[in-house]
Amino acid sequence: MDSLFAETHRSLEEVGGYFIHLEKNLGHPDGVQIEETIAKKLDGLNGNFDRLEIYIMKEHPSKRQAPRLRLNQMKYDAQHLMASLRSFRQKRVVRERENTEREDLLNRRFTTNSATSISIDHSIQHNSSLNNANRGVDDILNQGYSMLGNLQDQRQMLKRTRKRMLDFVNTLGISNTVMQLIERRAYQDKFVLMVGMMFTLIIMFFIYMYFV
Repeated sequence: MDSLFAETHRSLEEVGGYFIHLEKNLGHPDGVQIEETIAKKLDGLNGNFDRLEIYIMKEHPSKRQAPRLRLNQMKYDAQHLMASLRSFRQKRVVRERENTEREDLLNRRFTTNSATSISIDHSIQHNSSLNNANRGVDDILNQGYSMLGNLQDQRQMLKRTRKRMLDFVNTLGISNTVMQLIERRAYQDKFVLMVGMMFTLIIMFFIYMYFV
């Protein structure tokens, strides 16, 4: 077991030395080969750890603590080295991708995109059609407002006419029955006016929804 501990310790130191070379060759083609060598060494260390676990379990319980602590320290060092290897690989991949994107950007030829031009022309035509539709809707709304104004003027005229008729009837002394008939007719005229206004608003709403 002691010889295996010594071998594992030497392997850890050897892997640490490879990392020094890897830092010097980061971004160089030799760096990939060094990464593969480190990965193989770490795999071998995992095999040694498994064998050491077996040896420790065969020891008497009173003698397991010291080799267990030593093995745990070696495992921790190996995990730290594995994390460093992943970090180096990630840096290499990022650098390679950046170099590739830089080369693509430098070699790219920028030309007029006909598809983009067609899309812009279509957008301009669509915008022009919308503007025409909006102007048409505005004209319809203005006509509707004019109709509502005329209806309101007619309502005011009917109210004035009713008042004059009531004054005239009171002057002549016409019976209450005739007065009620006149008031009923005025109410009916008012109802017809309100229905006409509501109908006009509904038509204007559907016209607006259709064109917009």
